[in-house]
Amino acid sequence: MGNPSVYLSATDKLTFAKEMDELYAKQSLLRSSPTPTREIVDALLLQVPNATPEEKAAINAELETYGVYEFEAPVIESASTCATDSGDVALDTPTIYYEAWSTYWSVTCGGHWKNNEYGDSAGNVGGADGFGVGYTNSSNKYSSKVMSASAYMTDVNSNYRASTSNRSDGDGSKGFGFRIQDHWKSGYYVGHKWSGLCTYDRWFGNYNGVATAYYIHTYDSASLESVSFGFDGKTAGISATITNSVKSFTAFSADKSFGVYP
Repeated sequence: MGNPSVYLSATDKLTFAKEMDELYAKQSLLRSSPTPTREIVDALLLQVPNATPEEKAAINAELETYGVYEFEAPVIESASTCATDSGDVALDTPTIYYEAWSTYWSVTCGGHWKNNEYGDSAGNVGGADGFGVGYTNSSNKYSSKVMSASAYMTDVNSNYRASTSNRSDGDGSKGFGFRIQDHWKSGYYVGHKWSGLCTYDRWFGNYNGVATAYYIHTYDSASLESVSFGFDGKTAGISATITNSVKSFTAFSADKSFGVYP
């Protein structure tokens, strides 16, 4: 049995956007809605990866007050694609949101370590770790553009954080990626959890494909030099260049279709 993916037709996605636009307009008339900002919405969206079902429900409820709605669809099984997991980490399947307040679309990714196999404070963490989302099986022209992106890593208790607002890899059309240096601080491993977000303009609603999250961990003498997107036959469509790659591993999430996928 393959790993679950989510089938989302382009027609359904555009219909959803229209319905949410109408819902947000009604909400704004019926009550005084809080004023959304990019900073507020991004902070909430970045909490979605790694959230428990109860936490995610609460986050989504708050997002909806700002006119941001999760785009859900029936789960399907894909016999041709399987998620790869090192056994040490867990990756969230990408989540897609429509923002009625801005008419933008946002894609989240993230994951966490399930144990402490990343080593101890005396160990060498290697170069920066990489994570993001690759798009495959796109069947129409990409006409959207990236409006913003952000990501961070934290320790297990979210006391310390390393963050960025710059994409390290990908132009958005075939995916997006971040590279952040994991490190130790005050006895805590900053890299235990990670979360990323890329926001597109309204035309992302017309784009088809399958979204798969990836995570590349380096240690000891390994260094992640680059991540390229759009490679046929490769999981998530990505190709990574890693020096001393034996001191690294790559994990992938299950797939999520964000448009027409045959």
